[in-house]
Amino acid sequence: MPADSIWIPDIVLFNNAGDNCKPMIDMTVLVFSDGTVNYIPPYHLKSFCETVKQPTGVSNRMYVDHYNELVCKLNFLSWTHNGQEINLVNSSPQIDLSEFRRLPAEKFQAKSTAAQVVQKNFTCCPEPYDIATFTIVLSNDPK
Repeated sequence: MPADSIWIPDIVLFNNAGDNCKPMIDMTVLVFSDGTVNYIPPYHLKSFCETVKQPTGVSNRMYVDHYNELVCKLNFLSWTHNGQEINLVNSSPQIDLSEFRRLPAEKFQAKSTAAQVVQKNFTCCPEPYDIATFTIVLSNDPK
């Protein structure tokens, strides 16, 4: 059935660096007889990453800023529903990178990953919000 025929959680990339938080295409959902819903929309997301500088005196001709690692934290949460209404669940402490695509090609390698869900209170609201954080450390090791 069309995705706009049912309620879809408004989970967004909170620290989005792009201007589009919508799926790339209109999707359909699979609804099973036990009530399970399968909805996996394709997204093209952009986020900010922190640079980790190399020690003084280390030369890396690839990058003017001389960084050798990027720490990318992707924070997902519901824009309107608090942690009492939506319960985000972490199914693994790591991220599946089997389809990881390096951009720019061959310059970065995934060094480590982590995934966790925490609750946070914001000044706007008394209820806590679930935040799913996926951390990817990318390395541009010149070897």
